Amino acid sequence: MPVSTGRDWIEIHPAEPRAAEIACHGDHRIAMSFSVTGLRTPGITLDEPGCVKKTFPGFHQALADLRAGWALS
Repeated sequence: MPVSTGRDWIEIHPAEPRAAEIACHGDHRIAMSFSVTGLRTPGITLDEPGCVKKTFPGFHQALADLRAGWALS
């Protein structure tokens, strides 16, 4: 994926998402956003999935319920 940077900017060109382990760094926002990406990209895993407890303790269950609802459709 081509990336260009400057002193106060970054430009990231789109690419096809692929499997990866995401380093959350204890940040619930990273964990949540890549969990949503994982709904459409097989193989996305989080190194620290529990960090979402800070703001949404039931997040992973809600995501699992959403996925299960899609499977029934």
